[in-house]
Amino acid sequence: MAIFALWQVNHLASQIQRAEEDKVRLWANAISQKNQLVKYTEDFFAQITTDEQRKMDLYAQVLRTLGNEDLRADIEFSLSYVNYIMDSTRTSTIITNHDGYITSCRNIMNDSLDANLIGQKLEGQLLEAFSQNPPFEYTVWGMQFTLYYKESQIYSDLRQMLASLGETFLDDITNNSVFVPVIIVDSLQSTVIGSGNIPNSEFSTPQKLSNKLASMAAENTPIRLAMPNGTIAYVYYEQTPLLKALRWVPLLYVFIAIVLIVTSYYLFRTAHAVEQNRIWVGLAKETAHQLGTPISSLIAWTDYLENKTITPQYAQEIRKDLSRLETITHRFSKIGSTPELKETNVGDVIQTTIEYLPSRSPTNIKFLLPQPHTTMIAPLKNSLFHW
Repeated sequence: MAIFALWQVNHLASQIQRAEEDKVRLWANAISQKNQLVKYTEDFFAQITTDEQRKMDLYAQVLRTLGNEDLRADIEFSLSYVNYIMDSTRTSTIITNHDGYITSCRNIMNDSLDANLIGQKLEGQLLEAFSQNPPFEYTVWGMQFTLYYKESQIYSDLRQMLASLGETFLDDITNNSVFVPVIIVDSLQSTVIGSGNIPNSEFSTPQKLSNKLASMAAENTPIRLAMPNGTIAYVYYEQTPLLKALRWVPLLYVFIAIVLIVTSYYLFRTAHAVEQNRIWVGLAKETAHQLGTPISSLIAWTDYLENKTITPQYAQEIRKDLSRLETITHRFSKIGSTPELKETNVGDVIQTTIEYLPSRSPTNIKFLLPQPHTTMIAPLKNSLFHW
């Protein structure tokens, strides 16, 4: 079960790591697409700016020729065409005289408000808003005029919409799809192109950035990323707190296994010690029992011989009990040591044992010892075999 659990945890961690790497690649590709979108947008609006400038240049040229009576029909047609183009794209224009007062304006707010601007001096925020592009100066009937313009409203709305979509797209990818700490740097690994889930304070200086990239590279191999402008960038990322926590789970299992093994060993030793204690208790009881028989016999012989004369028969019986005590003592002195076995006649040892028992047993017990036809020799220890 422990091995299976370890395998499952490791398998889960590997799956999460692959998922995190896929998310990092998605995030990096989103950054790349975002940069590509920005580049395309910049190129598009650069072309739009050029077109706007050409259109205003054409408009200024048409206005310059207003004083030419010979070309009036063509000029009126051209002016109508240019005005149509500007109205369709909602290009905002202001024409001022040499004193800076507004003589004409188009597509600034609405027709009624535009009419209120005529005769006012072009200054303040309005002048600042229309000074983003260089104005065109022209002369009609000896009078100096200046043509101011700014980007068409339709293009301004488009620019704002694209910028908003790009930011929203990037935020969605960064905040909702990626929880992995990532940093994108240039090929020199000195400039941060993008980052996610990492505080800026961790790479706010070149030294901190270098240390952070080194620690992230030690965890995962950086991902090489081709940028829209043809340069190469690298994506550095590290493991999420969840994956790092999962990496510690096997160590937790190992720790639990060690605790279980140590506890089991301690319980086994305790049980073994208890068993040994029981053996010693049993051995003590057996010792008391073994010693009780000859001692009781000696006490009985002492009481019997108090007022009688000792005969050889009595002395022999007492000697047997003393020999019995010596044998018991010898037996217990050999506990725990390897017995010394000697080739012995088994029948003689049994005969000696049987001869000790009848006089110390009830009279209704009869001992019979069949004698073998042959001598039986076996390696044994006499005292233990008697026992």
